[in-house]
Amino acid sequence: GGRGGKVQCRLRRGGLLHDRGIGSGLGRPLRAGAQPAGLGVGIAEVLVDNASIGSPANYTFANVRADHAIVVRFEIKTFTITARSTDGGSTVTPTSQIVQYGQSATIAVNVNAGYHLSSITDNGATIPVYSQSIYNLSFVSQDHLVSFSTSFNYYTLTILKSGNGSGVFSEQSQTVTSLSNINIIATPDDSSVFS
Repeated sequence: GGRGGKVQCRLRRGGLLHDRGIGSGLGRPLRAGAQPAGLGVGIAEVLVDNASIGSPANYTFANVRADHAIVVRFEIKTFTITARSTDGGSTVTPTSQIVQYGQSATIAVNVNAGYHLSSITDNGATIPVYSQSIYNLSFVSQDHLVSFSTSFNYYTLTILKSGNGSGVFSEQSQTVTSLSNINIIATPDDSSVFS
């Protein structure tokens, strides 16, 4: 017979490890599995014999014939909040931010002159537009893609004639978008003048 090895397992910063402690067995595989202690905690790194192997949830020591150590480092999960303006009618700040699990995030929306905020979508879901300048996310637990859409402001241009004379206008009453340029020419009939 040969000598069996032992495996020492250690946790750093909150988590559970299956087969925790010391396991041994000559030539037998030993499987260790790490599980975060809460929803907002993830496996940041696993060290096997002081070498990083990434962040797997499970690791198998095959054919154990020597001592080994596994260290699992946990950390609070982080999520990316991405904000964008889908057209040229607004700007958003910040366009990207990293937020820890359970924290909140705020996006400022600056709507350009002549526009109004017409829709907000968060991960594809339509959100009611209550504010024209701020969007808040509370208790972040996933990545978010927040899109802001704007529309032109519309105005009614009413053209009226008053007085006894007569004449014609080059345009009729109409709805126009903000920032439009409308040139209206009023031409009096031969028997009329502007007063």
